[in-house]
Amino acid sequence: MRIFIINILIGLIAAIIADSKGHSFLRWWIQGSLLGPFALIYVFFMGKKVTQSSGGKKENLISCPHCDKMIPPDASRCPLCHQKIDIIDVS
Repeated sequence: MRIFIINILIGLIAAIIADSKGHSFLRWWIQGSLLGPFALIYVFFMGKKVTQSSGGKKENLISCPHCDKMIPPDASRCPLCHQKIDIIDVS
């Protein structure tokens, strides 16, 4: 029972961090509760999800984990630093 409560609290912390980065609070609370400390570590290092408008259309962008430049979420390499980007889920 104690582990269950600890995982719920870890999920809440992961959800708060993910929400501050623009990701889904509920989704990360559930994932954090199921994965425990692993989700907390992952959410701590994941990039921000930002929506910018360009030419009248909205485009979801994430920050490059290497140089923090805003890039499309489906990019395999950063256009600025040319580092390989691991595929991450931005929802």
